[in-house]
Amino acid sequence: MLSKDSERKALKEKLASLDRGFFSAEGEAAAALLSKEKIFSQTKNLLLFMSLPGEIDTSPLLRLAFSHDKKVFLPRVEEKEIRFYRILSPSGPWQKGPFGIQEPRPHQPLSGEDFPALIVVPGLAFDRRGRRLGRGRAYYDRFFAGLPDIFSAPVRFFALGYCTSAQLVPELPVDPWDRPMDGLCTGKEFLRLETP
Repeated sequence: MLSKDSERKALKEKLASLDRGFFSAEGEAAAALLSKEKIFSQTKNLLLFMSLPGEIDTSPLLRLAFSHDKKVFLPRVEEKEIRFYRILSPSGPWQKGPFGIQEPRPHQPLSGEDFPALIVVPGLAFDRRGRRLGRGRAYYDRFFAGLPDIFSAPVRFFALGYCTSAQLVPELPVDPWDRPMDGLCTGKEFLRLETP
């Protein structure tokens, strides 16, 4: 099996070769698939991400969430952490973040009262056991590990890997601190996983 760094390099090259329309089409299809799942219909609070180039387009899911009256939270990069803040409409208001993507203004932070939640998680790749390969900055690893400390108590959530069908791979390397996803959603399928 390749190392994480080797996997990242290969996947970035693969994704760079795909047409931009592929990411848009997968985003539309994935949002439609997710809208039919109980985890979406029964969860009021949604933590989402704004997609980078080469990631599944999350704007269809953002619009869908507001059409279903969800409370929507988006991440801001604050030093070495991500923190989630509520947005009130698909049009923001936004600020430009350090990676050139839209970030919410820092008001109405996520609180313990905003759980249970569906946390939609980006990644360069996922495998069918729910393992995730991120971009190497460990923002989501630290976020998941720190959740009990942030809210001074355990919180309930469903972590959903959200990617294109081209980003599902047979197997990924894993470290002890990697948290497996509870489910995966691409433009072609929704998988609910049994995590140990």
